[in-house]
Amino acid sequence: MPKTKIDYLTDLHNDEALHAQVYQYLSGVEKNAKAKETLLKLYRIETSHSSILQRVLQLNNYKARPRHNTLHLLFLKFLRIIFGITFAIKFMEYDKLLTNEKLGKAHEKFRFSQDEKRLLDVMEKGERVEDILANILVSGNPVLSNIRDVVFGMNDGLVEVLAATVGFGAALHLPMLVFIAGVLVALSGTLSMAGGAYLSTKYEKSIGSAANAFRHPEKSAFYTGLFYFCGAVFPLIPFALGIGGFYGIALAILLTAIVLTFTSSMIAIFSNQSIPRRVAESLVISLGAASATIALGLYARFALHITI
Repeated sequence: MPKTKIDYLTDLHNDEALHAQVYQYLSGVEKNAKAKETLLKLYRIETSHSSILQRVLQLNNYKARPRHNTLHLLFLKFLRIIFGITFAIKFMEYDKLLTNEKLGKAHEKFRFSQDEKRLLDVMEKGERVEDILANILVSGNPVLSNIRDVVFGMNDGLVEVLAATVGFGAALHLPMLVFIAGVLVALSGTLSMAGGAYLSTKYEKSIGSAANAFRHPEKSAFYTGLFYFCGAVFPLIPFALGIGGFYGIALAILLTAIVLTFTSSMIAIFSNQSIPRRVAESLVISLGAASATIALGLYARFALHITI
């Protein structure tokens, strides 16, 4: 059933009410005085937007009913506890993109009166101020750079070691041999990724890249290398447990797909991309690479008669 104008406006109202709750919570737990003040400003802006949308709904003879966003709110609180306020704000920015898309679709599909347009224009101006305030909180915070290294390192470890491991798994009979070969690939990849992160960060800092002003080559190398290896562990688990052949390969792919979905979602949030699209791309690439190496492994087993 197609969404009505009221449906869009109600969704927007609930989004803004949720964002107000989140900013109120974040301001209450924030210790830094300047950050706390900025979060309170964001809370007031979101509260104002919620009120504006409530008035727009009233113009359509509809009374807004508060929606309970308990699970969503708990999830954002969890993000703040685990990854810190910077990532929580980054997730909020992503959430705002989805809200703005809803507003854009509503403008495309439905006609609004002059009074409605005037109220929505006020809200859209507030959105621009909100974007500036959110960017102030995110930019200049070194934590986000470290999280980025963590996520990208783990993502690469998952994809690259999965491809190598399932190829070995298709070629070799003994799970322990697959595990040992996979560990060697993981170690060489860890050193390569750490070295690459160190050199790229050092070069970007030397040319004065503003995006890397708070990144340190040593920290970047450490986090990228460490979490590359952490990501590489998941495809190796079945073979470490002695599960080989088809079952080992299938379990390695399943574990990697689960963790890759999480890391790809985080990358999408960092880069303001669609989460479903980014996850789909990552899974297609990793499974495509895995399929190619499985084919090579089977060729090595049956055409080259490798039986170990």
